[in-house]
Parts: sequence; structure tokens; C-alpha cells
Amino acid sequence: MRCGGSLISRRHVVTAGHCVARATPRQVHVTLGDYVINSAVEPLPAYTFGVSSIQV
Repeated sequence: MRCGGSLISRRHVVTAGHCVARATPRQVHVTLGDYVINSAVEPLPAYTFGVSSIQV
């Protein structure tokens, strides 16, 4: 599933609960940058990070 989110601190992202409710941290990653979900070409480079915990 692809969901949007907001970076609210250096280590925290807020997204909709249904996006991660049944996921484990290993199943989720966060991509930061100028990201267009429905485009094959991204305007700027993006950075992807792993997730250490999920709180719903």
C-alpha cells in the first residue's frame, strides 16, 4: 500500500492508521523527498529509510 505522510520531527512521520495497522516495522519504509506517486520520473532525488517502530 502507498500512503502519504508528514514528517513532524527528525525521527517521526504521521500517516493514516489504516496504512500501517497490520504492518510490522520490517514491512514499512519511509521515502522522503519530492515524490509524485503517479509519476515514473521524480523531480528530485528521494531518500528511503527503514522503520524502527509503529504506533497506532
